[in-house]
Amino acid sequence: MMTPSNIQPDALKAGRESNGELLRLVAMLMIVTHHWVVHAIYPEILLFDIADKSWDASLVLGLHAFAYLGVNIFVLISGWYSIRLKPRSLVNLYTICSFYALVGFVGSLVYRHTWRFDFVDTLSFILPFGHSGYWFIPVYVCLMLLSPLLNAAIDSMGRRRYRWVLLLLTVVNLWFGYMWKSHGINPDGYNLMQFIWLYVIGGSLRRYCTPDWLQSKRRMLFWVLVGSCLLWGMLALSRAWRHELGFHLPFNYPFRYCNPLIVTASVSLLLFCMSFRFESRTVNWLATSALAVYLVQEHATLYRLVGGWSESWSPLGKVLMIPLLSAAFMLTVLLADKLRILAMRPFWHFYDLRVAPLLNRWLHHIHSKTE
Repeated sequence: MMTPSNIQPDALKAGRESNGELLRLVAMLMIVTHHWVVHAIYPEILLFDIADKSWDASLVLGLHAFAYLGVNIFVLISGWYSIRLKPRSLVNLYTICSFYALVGFVGSLVYRHTWRFDFVDTLSFILPFGHSGYWFIPVYVCLMLLSPLLNAAIDSMGRRRYRWVLLLLTVVNLWFGYMWKSHGINPDGYNLMQFIWLYVIGGSLRRYCTPDWLQSKRRMLFWVLVGSCLLWGMLALSRAWRHELGFHLPFNYPFRYCNPLIVTASVSLLLFCMSFRFESRTVNWLATSALAVYLVQEHATLYRLVGGWSESWSPLGKVLMIPLLSAAFMLTVLLADKLRILAMRPFWHFYDLRVAPLLNRWLHHIHSKTE
């Protein structure tokens, strides 16, 4: 994630790596799959309370365990490429979040067959960074705002100091956060501390993992990915079947983004994908709309519709439909978002012509006063 690519990359720019953009799309597909499972089709999975203990629920739990890597990968990509904060990237993020918050707001009114609402409801699209209901967006905005500080720190550190900083961040997040559930630190990964940790990891990997090293370690990275995913899936399944088995493998809250197995699998998948090199304008073009998929899906109305629809599916149908639904939904939104991008061209023309020069002069004035 880079300048507007912080969430919406200018992926058609020369030099963009299509393997990174493809991984961004894969990460979003994982996020979509995870959300269909926990918010619509198998909401009891996060509680490890699969009532019927059926084979389809167990398969879906395994699928969900792999899909849970998506958010971590999305943030790791930001660290890999580094965020270059600009006013345009914040405005771009605001417009896309506001637009899809408004779409969701109108959709919920239509679904409820009423046009009655109070002023608080409008905050979702007037103030999308803080009142939209998206946990990811405000945390990511904070990461963007801190990115100049983080980038300066990363660029000024040598390899030895970098290792110590990374080790200390890992101890803070895993020991105090994940293991002891210190709520002021990082008990679950849904917070800024997790994003800073992943951002620094991604930055260090890009800085010190050369293309030759990545290619030589490709097989090892693949097996680390497979092994950590299998172990993580076994832990999740043992917890779900703990009453039937009479035990479950000891592990502290498997479904947490700061789970060390999830972080290990996410890092392995990132490095494995970055060991390849290819260029595809189609992949880069689609990746510019990756965030739209998350924003469209993350509405309670849509989850209720899919949840009601899935009640008529057979066990095999649920196993097959979840990935198919995720892929079809994602492709539909990716293509539909191109209409929004097209409609926004006059706004960006006005912004570049009138607003950007004023902002740049104001920022230059502030910079000159602080020197």
